[in-house]
Amino acid sequence: MTEAKYQKKVLDYWKDKGIDVTSEWVMDFRVGEIPFAWHFNHMTQEDYLNIPANIYTGSGLNPDVRNTDFGLGFLFGKSMYGETVFPSILKEDPKNEWINKFNKDFYLNVLQYLYLNRLKRLKVEGEGYNRIAFFSDNVKTSLKDTTVVHGDFLLRKENQIIFPLQWKKDKSLAVYSLQQDLNEIKLPNSWNNVETVSVFQVTGDGNKYIKNVPNKKNRITIKIRKETPYLLKPKNYKHEKINRS
Repeated sequence: MTEAKYQKKVLDYWKDKGIDVTSEWVMDFRVGEIPFAWHFNHMTQEDYLNIPANIYTGSGLNPDVRNTDFGLGFLFGKSMYGETVFPSILKEDPKNEWINKFNKDFYLNVLQYLYLNRLKRLKVEGEGYNRIAFFSDNVKTSLKDTTVVHGDFLLRKENQIIFPLQWKKDKSLAVYSLQQDLNEIKLPNSWNNVETVSVFQVTGDGNKYIKNVPNKKNRITIKIRKETPYLLKPKNYKHEKINRS
């Protein structure tokens, strides 16, 4: 029995016991056996298109592996490495600067990763930095423009994002801007029936209520400070007019 076959036998045993195993690196024989690899560098563009995220996905692209197609991390989404952010005994952080670093990685990577992972990967057009990836539900990502678009709604433009939260059952949105403050937020068409929006600042101590703001033609006026994550939740819905004739 080869080492690969032996590993598969062990993995099948663990799966039978309800245990999901992760691995450091991507290996072909582990597809369908291990759902998650911490370093996803060895996946090619064709691999991403042929293997759904619910079969095999990963954390990030290790920057030390230089022959990596790093553009795939944006086109199809990538997660993050917490170990490079969190403080430790050997890396003290009395000013809690790790929080901004964590927010940057989480909001600019993980939310896009979770959003795209639920979609079917259809095709990629273009070459190199001119590539555009197409997904189900009329979603596409552009490497050159650093954008993620759902229909005609811009979910991401460079380092500004507004993504639905995949673990929430309501319409909650996360908003984050890395480099500049914002004064207005455009909402997706699915918020047409939302009359009032509750705005929260996301902190390590929980969500801090800021204010309720009216939804005016799917736009809200609110101060969004750079490097600060926010949560938008529907507060009130517009009442449908009842035809009594």
